[in-house]
Amino acid sequence: MSVGGDRSSLEDVHRFWHQAERAYFEPDEFRVAIQAAIQTARQVSFVLQKNKALIPDFEEWYKERQAKLAAIPLMRWMVEARNQIEKQGDLEAHSFVSAEIVASHLNEGPKIQVPAKLTDAPLALIKSVPDSLVGQHIKKDGVLRIRRRWIENSLPNTELLDAVATAYGHLSQLVRSAHEQMGLVAPVSTNVNTGEQFAEGDQEGRLPCMIGHEDARTLDVWLATGKPLEFQVIQKKLGREEMIAEGPKLEKRYGINPSTMYADSGKVHDHARSLFGAARRMFEKDGYHITMVILLRNGKPIDFRELL
Repeated sequence: MSVGGDRSSLEDVHRFWHQAERAYFEPDEFRVAIQAAIQTARQVSFVLQKNKALIPDFEEWYKERQAKLAAIPLMRWMVEARNQIEKQGDLEAHSFVSAEIVASHLNEGPKIQVPAKLTDAPLALIKSVPDSLVGQHIKKDGVLRIRRRWIENSLPNTELLDAVATAYGHLSQLVRSAHEQMGLVAPVSTNVNTGEQFAEGDQEGRLPCMIGHEDARTLDVWLATGKPLEFQVIQKKLGREEMIAEGPKLEKRYGINPSTMYADSGKVHDHARSLFGAARRMFEKDGYHITMVILLRNGKPIDFRELL
């Protein structure tokens, strides 16, 4: 048997979740997407029940799994939220907005809270900043950082994206258990950027892209213009032959052998000391160094990103 139905429902939840994430500062779009994710999540258990004849000892297995889910307050809320959406049309979701002026990356400038409403546009928030609190330099170069947090009335202590992501994790583990009950290979997820695979039991069933989304909740705008702060990224892609040709030049310039940049021990602290040493030599040579994060799993590097 293929449990493609429940896997498909999970994939739809994942897709709607990211739609909501992208629309975090667009109230109508966010509401539609997050409610679609909640409604679709309930279909996972419906598909399992529909195919119960194909799952060995279904009644005993499902009763145990259902009891575990029912004991989780968040999963009970998911059921109630879905019922409310179907019967009343919408969740009673509210967006809490805070805004502060960031005048310096050294945190030397004034930090003031700017009162904000759900419908306030960035320019309206900027106009509400008292002139007495900011100098000309801050008006010209400062940034207004707006943070939004979506909350539903009946789940006041949990942000909505976090709630649905956690529920997705529980349902993902349910599907995984169904595979095991049928003697099938448990599903794995793949990082499309690195090719790395990991069991869905990791991260409590959630996908890495559903963990941590502070950037989606935050909007930075220039005080001078009221327009979102944007960075221009210029990339140069090198072919394999070009990379091989550049290697010796870079080694000579910085005096660094890439094969020795990571510690043989595989320990995080040893990696950090070695990488900091390499970064220091590059900084001394060029006078600057980009901010980077290097991702490790089991002591081995799997990816790296520049932080802007």
